[in-house]
Parts: sequence; structure tokens; C-alpha cells
Amino acid sequence: MKKIILLSFLYLCLGCEENETLREEVNLRVQNLSEFDFEQVLVQAGGTENLFGDIPAGQTSFYADFNFAYRYAYVQLEIQGDTFVIQPIDFVGETPLSKGSYTYQLDVPDFENRDLQLTLRRD
Repeated sequence: MKKIILLSFLYLCLGCEENETLREEVNLRVQNLSEFDFEQVLVQAGGTENLFGDIPAGQTSFYADFNFAYRYAYVQLEIQGDTFVIQPIDFVGETPLSKGSYTYQLDVPDFENRDLQLTLRRD
């Protein structure tokens, strides 16, 4: 009987540790909503940096794992040789995203002014 109780306790403890680890997982991908092809798309969030490579107009990248992330992030990409950047100033008052899968939707409403906009979507 003691073995069953001990095994049950260990199982519950191991399950709790695993759930704590999974809770920290945030999966992000990038969707190109613009009419332009994105090249060398880089996203930095939660101390993690992922290079998504090239994302053609209207396409979506693969998911990448991040330690944590916010509703916006540092994003850098190139369009026709020009560099576009979203540079957050800080994350004061922001709450980290909960575990799950998300899409950073990127659009370029004004190419001449290098206006890159990010919208978060939970998948």
C-alpha cells in the first residue's frame, strides 16, 4: 500500500513539474499580410531570437519556440533591399503571453515611410 501511495505521489509531482515547463512554451509564427515579399525575417522575444527566413507575400512561416513573448516584439526584415524594423521601447505594463500558439501578423501600409505594423493573433 505504501508503494502505491509513494508511486502516486511521485507521478503527481513529476506531472506538476512537466506542466510548469509546458506553461512557459510560447509558439510564434509570422504571417505576411502585405503585397511585398519579406526577406530575412528576424524576431526577438523573451530573450529568444529566431530567424524565420524569407516569407513571400500572403504566406505564413513555421512555428518557432520562445521562452516567453508579449503581444509585440522586435522584428527586423528586408523588402527589396530596404530594412524595416519594429523596435519596442520597453514592455512596462505588458503581461507575457500564456502558453500556446500565436501569429505575429505583419503588414506594410506605407512602403516609402518603412511603416511595418504588427498585430497579434492567438491560434
